[in-house]
Amino acid sequence: MSIIKKKIKFNEYSIELLSQRFYSFDVETTGLNPVYNRIIELGCIEFKDLEPIKRFDTLVNANQIIPHHVSMINNISNEMLEDAPTEDEVYYYFCSFIKDVLEGNALIVAHNASFDMNFLANTLERLGISGTLYYIDTLDLARTYLKLPNNKQTTVAEYFNIPIGNAHRAGDDALVCGKILTKIINLFKK
Repeated sequence: MSIIKKKIKFNEYSIELLSQRFYSFDVETTGLNPVYNRIIELGCIEFKDLEPIKRFDTLVNANQIIPHHVSMINNISNEMLEDAPTEDEVYYYFCSFIKDVLEGNALIVAHNASFDMNFLANTLERLGISGTLYYIDTLDLARTYLKLPNNKQTTVAEYFNIPIGNAHRAGDDALVCGKILTKIINLFKK
């Protein structure tokens, strides 16, 4: 079983696909290494016609201790994960939610996407799930098309007047990422 990850170019063709439907995605993890660390929260928003229509957002009990310095960033505690669903439970439902993405029929977007896609691919492969992740990175788009002091998701969101919600929580970050992409798409459609 394997996951194929392929970054897609932002061009007229991908803009047309994204304008119809895409999924925005974010994870919170126990650390930075997708082999040794685990996803402890994932959020994904389905966008249709550049509007959010469905949300998948859950904590994940991945049977790993969250280091204190990580909890300080994402505000997720070990206690919060005690009653959270396990990886097997979460990914069964999540794979159903992103079925079209895994089948190569829809695009997925994330900010600093290589981080999120590496964690997602590693997790799915470890669980014996295969598929394809064709993705767009809003960090790359911000670096290429916007002239900002930095390209952090919060900075880009503020530039576009997008409410940030709970930064470093997967569901809200996924929603913000999707809204950033819609703003960048609309810049190109003008």
